[in-house]
Amino acid sequence: SEPMQSPIVFEAERLAQELKRYPNVQFDVLAHEVGGLILYYCLAMHPEIKNIRKVAYVSTPFYGTNVVDPRLATTIYASKPSAAALLYNLPESIVATIQGYLKSYIEAVNIYYSDILPNSEFLKRLQYLPYRNDIPTIAYMGNTPPLSIDVGGSLLEKFYPELTLNLGDGVVTRNSARLPYMTLKIFNGSWNDFYSSEPFIEEIKKFFAFEIPEIPAYKDDTFAERVKSEKEKILERFITSGSAEGFYVDEWKIGDNPYIKFLRTYNYPGTQVAVYGGIVYTADEKGLYVAGTRVWEESVIGLKETIDGVSYGTQRKVYYRKLAATVTFEQTPADDFIATKDYAIFAKPRSNNKVDFVDNTGNVLATLQGVYGRVIYDGNELLFVTNREVYRYFYGIKYTAPLGLRNSYDITYAMVVDDYIIATTRAYGLLVFDKMGRYAYVGEGWIGNLGLYRSGNFVVAVGDSFITLIDFSARRIHRIVEDVAGIVYDATVWEDKLYLMTSEGLLIYKIG
Repeated sequence: SEPMQSPIVFEAERLAQELKRYPNVQFDVLAHEVGGLILYYCLAMHPEIKNIRKVAYVSTPFYGTNVVDPRLATTIYASKPSAAALLYNLPESIVATIQGYLKSYIEAVNIYYSDILPNSEFLKRLQYLPYRNDIPTIAYMGNTPPLSIDVGGSLLEKFYPELTLNLGDGVVTRNSARLPYMTLKIFNGSWNDFYSSEPFIEEIKKFFAFEIPEIPAYKDDTFAERVKSEKEKILERFITSGSAEGFYVDEWKIGDNPYIKFLRTYNYPGTQVAVYGGIVYTADEKGLYVAGTRVWEESVIGLKETIDGVSYGTQRKVYYRKLAATVTFEQTPADDFIATKDYAIFAKPRSNNKVDFVDNTGNVLATLQGVYGRVIYDGNELLFVTNREVYRYFYGIKYTAPLGLRNSYDITYAMVVDDYIIATTRAYGLLVFDKMGRYAYVGEGWIGNLGLYRSGNFVVAVGDSFITLIDFSARRIHRIVEDVAGIVYDATVWEDKLYLMTSEGLLIYKIG
């Protein structure tokens, strides 16, 4: 099999997509550590990106850092502090501090560690990339390792110059913190605190300073405004199928509405939730839980319902689960994924504002225009979704969101009802459209976009402080305001129950 793509390259391509979405916006960027490598690679590989005004790199290891080398670290923190202190001629307290620091830093950089090792394949490639001399650039670093660490004069100095006073700041050295064309400025402090010092703040203000452009004087014929006609407003708001069909809106409080009632709170851990067969699964960075009991001790991402079960992933694997039975697939860098008992599907972004939807064998199932790829099981079928298009995988039908009088609707979630696509948008609106281009767009600013779920005759949209029930056949929206305690992380629906995963626990409501 092919080696996994560099995570820095992957993130750099994602960044390039985002920068290209805003060609008329100028950005000043302060990039820290690995973020600096992501930005540098992005700009070097995409000379067409012209909307970066200035860049400041902070403790960016252009030539790598030894503090992430597990071969070196193991020789230190695998030993008792007292033994290592004798071996390396350092105080025992310093050795214990070094052990804790190296371990925590390696864990923090996670999958990026192999790319930022000195002489890694990624860094070798980076040295040959063209400089972006068209962008004013500067590099910064500190002069002190963190936590009062200093290995100067010991046997560790040649292995860890980053941990030597006046040579390194805990991540970089004077030799690794800049490329030849960059100016390097050094400040008192370590990599994780010098940038909050007053001298650095004043320096960065000076570097990023800009003059407010002069606005030309107003003239009657200079800034002609165009007000939409009443007809255009109707077309923008309602389905354009000959006669405009309106969506009528009711607003209720949670305590006095006839549609949804609060039932109970469970003190389940997690930030993600999925329900299958009435069994509640939650997940977070510590593992997967079933009815509040941890059954998997590894950081879990992407927990969701799938066909006849639930789907979730870890750093290296993607799983389908039904009760205690699991099926495993290899993980791959992607915006989103879903696993079924027979296959897994990944949404893999490309650099040209397209997303490939690829199965676990590498076969491209569909390519959609847009960004932010998602794979959604809406309770009936699998949907491939970007911010611009929706593809019904089982039927091979693609829907393109209408531009709607030059407005672009940024889709965040979607499902199918009666051959219409029901979608939430990034502007908190409800977009309904069909493959013929007819559409409705309502409720901008107050339709929750955490997700869409089906319950009986209703489509349920969930937001931070309100629940929206959409009765599509009756063209009626019931907006129900709920002051939810804490932060709403995730939501799902199973039969007539709505589950909200919040910072205060799992809240359960009855629908209908």
